[in-house]
Amino acid sequence: MPTPQTSLAAAFEAQLASLERLGPSPGLGGRPRIHHEHVAAGDLLVVLPARQPSRPELEGAASRGCAAVALRPEDRHLTAGLPITTFLCDDPLALWGRLAAAYRAIALSMPVVAITGSMGKTTVKELCLAATAGAGTLGNQNNLESVPFTLLGIPPSAPCAVLELGTNARGEIARLAAIVAPTIAVLTTIAPAHLEAFGSLDGVAAEKGALLDATDPSGAAVLNADEPRVVALRRRFRGSRVLWTSASGLAHADLAVTRVLHSDARSLAARVRVFDREHELELGLPGCTTSATPSRRSAPRSLPASRSNARSIACAARARPRCASRSTESVAER
Repeated sequence: MPTPQTSLAAAFEAQLASLERLGPSPGLGGRPRIHHEHVAAGDLLVVLPARQPSRPELEGAASRGCAAVALRPEDRHLTAGLPITTFLCDDPLALWGRLAAAYRAIALSMPVVAITGSMGKTTVKELCLAATAGAGTLGNQNNLESVPFTLLGIPPSAPCAVLELGTNARGEIARLAAIVAPTIAVLTTIAPAHLEAFGSLDGVAAEKGALLDATDPSGAAVLNADEPRVVALRRRFRGSRVLWTSASGLAHADLAVTRVLHSDARSLAARVRVFDREHELELGLPGCTTSATPSRRSAPRSLPASRSNARSIACAARARPRCASRSTESVAER
């Protein structure tokens, strides 16, 4: 017999499949929420233990027409006596992820870029959003609560989706990647972050590599050729399309910084080789001040690898130059 969690996710999948335009509908409700203050008529409120609403707050949600609440059995007293359908769920966070995964599978047909790494995730994500005019993560909201929230807020009309995935516990990247189902995976760096959870740099690499396991083999992986542990993770991507980036001018990289022309606290400029052509790139972003004159032969380490990753992502996504308005309909609140 299916659990309430399975039944809810299946019902949401059926609802999405039956609608030409996403929006509230009778029964389960068209919009899953985790913020009680945003609940409207027909919505489903998933009560996460980390943000459990009070009884008066749930009464307010019921008065606004909330169709159903999903919560843990031990929290059932919160909805006792309220005119609202209650589903008991052992793991509301897993349910939240399943609802987002259903939306991704059924409603989002555009390329989905997922970015992880010990450093540079947010920079690469912001540059990629600027380059592709896509929709995606706000700030560094990259965990099991915020990634589904972001995914559910991406309109089906967006040209691409760009999502940042973070972790501070074993298995988190695998769970996030299963929800996001990326078309393009980007792995920036492997560094000693959260070693209390992963034990060593090899443990960090093993965790980050889970993103490549979940990436569509017909898609692409964008990998940092300057990082030996990232290079070793290539074997975990089942596809054949890999774009290598290098901030040190490696000859075999598909995109490489060959010379830093200018770099200070306000901007940076560099000569970049994209496949077999060179371009001069200038960004109105903080670079790195240095008294040394950059050399074509010396490794321009002052230029973060994240800056070279973004151009490769745009190439891999084959993004359109303009996007539909971000104000178009989406399943969850922004």
